Amino acid sequence: MKYAVLIELSSSWISFRYYRDDAGRFFLPFDEANESLPLAIYCQGNDLQIGQYAVTEAEKHNPCAWTNVFDVVKQKGNFVYRGMTIGMNEMLLIAVKKYLDDFFDRILVRALGGLEANISSMPLIFLRHSDLDVSNKLFVRKSFFDGGFVNMAVMDVSSEIIKRLCCEHKLDGKKYALTVFASGSNLYVDAIDVKQKTLLRTLTLQGKGADPRIDYAVELMWQSLGYQSYSLVRENENEILRRVAATFLQSVRIEFNDLVVFSDGVERMVYLSRNQLEGMSVGIDVAIRGSIQNFMSQLKIAEQDCAIIACGAVSTNDYFLANLRNVGPEVISDNDDGGQKTLSSILNAAIAADFQFGTSASSAPASLPLDNMVKSKVNRALRETALMAPQNAQVELMKIEQELMAITPAPTDLEEYLSKVKQAKKRLRQVDASQLSGASTLKMNTPKPTVKEPLPQSDVRRVENILRIASRIIPENAIQQLQLEKDRLLQKSAYDIHEWVEKIDQSMVEAENRYSQEKLKRKQQHTPPPLPGMGRATKVVRPAVAPASKRVNGAKQETELSFAEARNLFMAAISDSYKLPKSVAVKKLQDLLAKFHAANIHNFDVQMNGRIKVLTKR
Repeated sequence: MKYAVLIELSSSWISFRYYRDDAGRFFLPFDEANESLPLAIYCQGNDLQIGQYAVTEAEKHNPCAWTNVFDVVKQKGNFVYRGMTIGMNEMLLIAVKKYLDDFFDRILVRALGGLEANISSMPLIFLRHSDLDVSNKLFVRKSFFDGGFVNMAVMDVSSEIIKRLCCEHKLDGKKYALTVFASGSNLYVDAIDVKQKTLLRTLTLQGKGADPRIDYAVELMWQSLGYQSYSLVRENENEILRRVAATFLQSVRIEFNDLVVFSDGVERMVYLSRNQLEGMSVGIDVAIRGSIQNFMSQLKIAEQDCAIIACGAVSTNDYFLANLRNVGPEVISDNDDGGQKTLSSILNAAIAADFQFGTSASSAPASLPLDNMVKSKVNRALRETALMAPQNAQVELMKIEQELMAITPAPTDLEEYLSKVKQAKKRLRQVDASQLSGASTLKMNTPKPTVKEPLPQSDVRRVENILRIASRIIPENAIQQLQLEKDRLLQKSAYDIHEWVEKIDQSMVEAENRYSQEKLKRKQQHTPPPLPGMGRATKVVRPAVAPASKRVNGAKQETELSFAEARNLFMAAISDSYKLPKSVAVKKLQDLLAKFHAANIHNFDVQMNGRIKVLTKR
């Protein structure tokens, strides 16, 4: 059996596709219900997931969930999976391997064995998007190659689009091409050498990737909801409405009058018409034109030798097309629905190569000089560290040195830039030594502690965030989050760790006091009314939902459920829903939801109803 796996990867999402020669000549998604997943990772115990559940848990500040994966893998520290302690730099590798192992189990049904038996020979294709910077692209290549994936091809989506367009004779007579993508709020411009089919450089236009008409369209759609919006929070729905507006503006429809599913899982009718948007003219953004023209000038690309390729959402948006035509070169709209033409082109090339990528240039490229962006980053870091405190500067220089050492294959001028970093570290040591030599006799006679680094800024921000929300969430949840964060901090060796632990302890005391006060209030609310004739009769207000109780053999038995117990049951049920048969998983979630309602716990309604909806739609 011939097979291959293709992983599309951007800084914010990931998708898994596969090919097998007995299922047609095209790539199929691992999961048709979720072709692409948010690049967020959740890992606790034996449960590891990529996708929306991880995003939801990260928003709750769950320490077992991470969203900015490419930032996380550069941090020091460990995470635990299946009882094994693993470095943070392996998080993406371990998560992807879990999904590839599932591919051999569920899709190939172990016909060829498991992942470990095939890891060195399985054909693996990475298709990288333009929003990945150079260091992250190199990290992906090195991480998976070192992880045992030898038969691997690493491609850039812009280069593959140019290869296909050349085969279609749409770039005849052109020496260069500029592919333009919109991702998030940014616009990405890739310069491609048409003859070599290689990526020269990427230009990122910050904040230029959104059609300015979208915000106005979102406002109109929100107004169209009328009274239906009373139970919604505008900020929670903006992203949903922005996606609807963007899709509408890219289409040829005159009006949108359909149901939209909002964050609470409820469908509501939304209306938007192009007539309403006529007041918002499609203007020219001179910053887009100027930036691209300067980019071409830096690369010495003449207008007549170049074509601009509008890709993805840009290819069908009249705002972006008008701005690109204003740059100068010919503009070609690549209307590749979902990238299927490009995927087909990649598959045909892989079949022609008999899925042997191990010796291809894409897996083991020749050494080149450092990218200009990396050089600028190193030079900027050297200037900034000269103004920092020695301890902080040492930390930053170590990070830069590690990033340079991680680049494979080694660039031709790597030693030159490593030498600059080492010289800066040497100067810092000399400054530090001179400061120590001038210390007082008392300090010289006291034993000197081992120099430790301060708590990284990413951890500082995380602790500050948890401390800030601890006073706003229910006490049980606050105590649990604070205890988890305290345990995590105590594993670190920063010199200022005790200061943060004291702040967490203080916040835990406040949360425990709130818990005691709320418990006392609940007890007072349940105080029985006075007996008839005992003083003045008073009206007793009963709580809307009393604690659930039932009689067993004539005795009343309380079935109160704490929030901590409910949360553990919720997490276990969600995890089991990915392993159990669909009908069993749905029944288990529904029963647990009823149990929560009986205990007056509604914190997990949205997640559980959402999961039930996904399971019943499959």
